[in-house]
Amino acid sequence: MEHDSVIQLIADRCRRMIVILSPAFLESTANSFLCSFAQQQGIKQGERKIIPCKYKDCELPRELGVYFFLDYSRSNRLGDFFYKLYLSVHGDPEGFQSCQIQQYGQSTYY
Repeated sequence: MEHDSVIQLIADRCRRMIVILSPAFLESTANSFLCSFAQQQGIKQGERKIIPCKYKDCELPRELGVYFFLDYSRSNRLGDFFYKLYLSVHGDPEGFQSCQIQQYGQSTYY
């Protein structure tokens, strides 16, 4: 199968899978298959495996609609995107280091 090595990595080594949602991502049948596989693995293991992050406005597929997702396009107005992403992956706020990110000529501190 074309995706055997990626499937093996998701099944054996991925604790979490960050999915960057955009119209281009959602057009790919391979991406859809890998997300479905990761979701199945999460159900099988009894834990949340997928962390969806909305990069551009797009219509979410039904299977991802059940997740809370991080919305990067709204992050400047609604809080710390990278801090929320860190918490989604690690769960412990103690290890988060404040950092400065340059974006569009503006400095943002996280």
